Amino acid sequence: MNEAAEKSLYPGEIPIPPDFERHVTADYSFGALRRHINRRTLYNLHLGITQNIDELQARGDKAFLALTARVENLLSDAVANGVFKASCIYRFCPAQSDGDSIIVYNSGDKMFEPRTFSFPRQPDGEKLCLADFVAPASCGRMDYVALFACTCGGGFAKEAARLREKGKLADSHIINVLAVTCAEALAESLHCDLRLEWGFPDDPGTSAGDKFAGRYRGKRYSPGYPAFPSLGAQRDIFALLRPEDIGLALTENFMMEPEASVSALALHNPKAKLFAMPREEIK
Repeated sequence: MNEAAEKSLYPGEIPIPPDFERHVTADYSFGALRRHINRRTLYNLHLGITQNIDELQARGDKAFLALTARVENLLSDAVANGVFKASCIYRFCPAQSDGDSIIVYNSGDKMFEPRTFSFPRQPDGEKLCLADFVAPASCGRMDYVALFACTCGGGFAKEAARLREKGKLADSHIINVLAVTCAEALAESLHCDLRLEWGFPDDPGTSAGDKFAGRYRGKRYSPGYPAFPSLGAQRDIFALLRPEDIGLALTENFMMEPEASVSALALHNPKAKLFAMPREEIK
């Protein structure tokens, strides 16, 4: 990437976060989360519905309506009986880029040492790297990122196991699917909250579909995905957030437990986007 193209990706106006404290919410509102549940992902991806769910709903397809009723009943029971519990933790941090890395600096927390996150660069096309979207140390400007972790997994996992032991395999599967779906909805809802706190809330006309498609300022990136493939980065995220306080732990392979959990690095740059990486670059 040449210098002119590289500079074009630097953030222009840099919004300053409201604080650099560590924020913990042990009981995130189900009402706020529910608005961010992606029904297409729930039914088409996780529950095997191959047809357009809006069309099935409109024509009153009996099998689909029976499935949605079953899912809604299990979800309502999970909320009413305390199975559902959403917890999250986040913080804003000063940051700058250095080559293909983002350095997250100490923000006053004595337990918080600067951490370096390194990313792959596309070998072809736009030759993008996540570090391109953060102001470099060489330009003399301080930039900022947000880090968060959230989970809906603990109670759902126990309920799925209970149903499985009773032989209710279909309901156990649905509960597991709801755990994953609610965790992603929690991440979407929390990211929306962060944009508001950061000073660039979504436009009033932004629909749920717009949010699912990422049509808002900034993006979030989770370890293990193409632009941020290193699961080992979870160690640094955990060091910065200390999400053990909301019941999250890491396995020796850097997977989160409970499984229905999401961690992410969020960037404010309006030019930040999701982009593909060749398979050999994803390790």
